[in-house]
Amino acid sequence: MTGTTPTPPAKQPPNLDLYSVVAQRRTGNDGMVWQAPILSLTAQAFLLTIALAADSEPAARYISAGLALVAAVASIQLMAKHRTFERWDSEWLKRYEEAHFDDGKTSGGHLVYGKVHARNDQTLLKDLLGYDSFLPRKWPRRIREALWWITTKCSSYSVWMFVLAFFAVGAAAVLAITMFSPALLTGVPTPDCS
Repeated sequence: MTGTTPTPPAKQPPNLDLYSVVAQRRTGNDGMVWQAPILSLTAQAFLLTIALAADSEPAARYISAGLALVAAVASIQLMAKHRTFERWDSEWLKRYEEAHFDDGKTSGGHLVYGKVHARNDQTLLKDLLGYDSFLPRKWPRRIREALWWITTKCSSYSVWMFVLAFFAVGAAAVLAITMFSPALLTGVPTPDCS
């Protein structure tokens, strides 16, 4: 028929099974994000103990420091991968909610997934705790605000990526010291050439 606009199809009811599967997958990926640094730090502690022991042979230092470096870099990659998957699922869930559940809002008017949810959680946390609730009131205001920012606004993901990168640099430093100045690690003083 010419000149008429088709009526949009009726809104489809939400597929709660699909929604549930994606929500569970998102939760699983979120858990795996935080398993990577824990397992990595356990391995690196063991490997760096060998690499930094005064009685370790150079071959043991090379192998253990090299493995610690590989573990740190691999953990950064693994953590980033799971974080990416978790964010994709969060975005999908957010869009699905917007399309199927009361215009994307739950009770209280907050989205369940996505950045809006994170902002709402931080606002709620600030309202519940306030700056002074877990910090001594005698501390200067700027210190309390900085600690509030570190504990609520600073991304734990970014902090852990930095920590793992720092361990990678440390392992690379042990490799370089073993190559160029092994006496620093053995406790034997370097001969004075004067």
